[in-house]
Amino acid sequence: MTFEQLHSFYLIAKYGSFQKAADYLHTTQPTISARIRMLEQFLKTTLFDRDGYRAKLTSDGHRLLVHAEHLLRLKEQAIVEISGIEGTQSLIRFGASDSMAQTWLPNFIAHITSSYPAISFDLRVAPSQHLLDDLLEHKLDIAFLITPPPSSSLVIDPLCTFDMVLAAAPLMKLERTKIDYGDLQEFNIFTFDKHTIPYQNIRQQLIRAGFTLKLNGVSSLETCIRLAEEGLGIAALPEPTLNRSIKEGRLTVLDTTFQLEPLIFSTAYPNDPSAPSRRRLSEWASQRCDEIYGSKD
Repeated sequence: MTFEQLHSFYLIAKYGSFQKAADYLHTTQPTISARIRMLEQFLKTTLFDRDGYRAKLTSDGHRLLVHAEHLLRLKEQAIVEISGIEGTQSLIRFGASDSMAQTWLPNFIAHITSSYPAISFDLRVAPSQHLLDDLLEHKLDIAFLITPPPSSSLVIDPLCTFDMVLAAAPLMKLERTKIDYGDLQEFNIFTFDKHTIPYQNIRQQLIRAGFTLKLNGVSSLETCIRLAEEGLGIAALPEPTLNRSIKEGRLTVLDTTFQLEPLIFSTAYPNDPSAPSRRRLSEWASQRCDEIYGSKD
């Protein structure tokens, strides 16, 4: 009996499918089937009922699942404690929303690369929904995104909350005016892409308030900020993404009679007992955010 066999067994039990387990492990279904066949031969029992569409655990399979999960966690925890995350994987596939990538993420990556120089990473910056899809399809190891709905396939840890603000260039001379919804009707409002959660949040808030504004979705956060800096309209973005522009005097946060809905971010990663390095990365990410923006509590 090997850890490779136990991990394959665990994933089949979790997803109810030999093919999904193979996809997760980037191998073929015949390879997974061979591992389970060898495991069943070693234990002298049948672990799955293969009659239906889903692979269902037998009574012996249910008993083994408890031990398999425990053994997989112990194995990976031992590797992390002795060898660090370098002992579990040499490539980490990160995903991050634009807001995360433009704020604390460079600080976090600097910590990872300095502490574990042997580790390399792939970074995908995309809207949160795309990152969630990639996580569920096992294309990412971990992602920093707007908090997704609960899922048995994912571990979701709280990360940080960013207040949404309106900001404009000083040349627009709006910083001394108390801004209401009606005052915005003559201006372009630049925010996230129209297919994203923040855009839809703002749109719904405006509808509830009874206003139709010129809400413009921009797929690039940097471009959105630049448009506002040039005085072409008002940016509706998370305040931390605007900190540099505000500090250097290119943008000013407007005083409004209303508040936009804040963005709540989380760290998400596959719920797999053989991946404690992801839990460690999530803990480090939370610590970095707390250091920069304060505790989430």
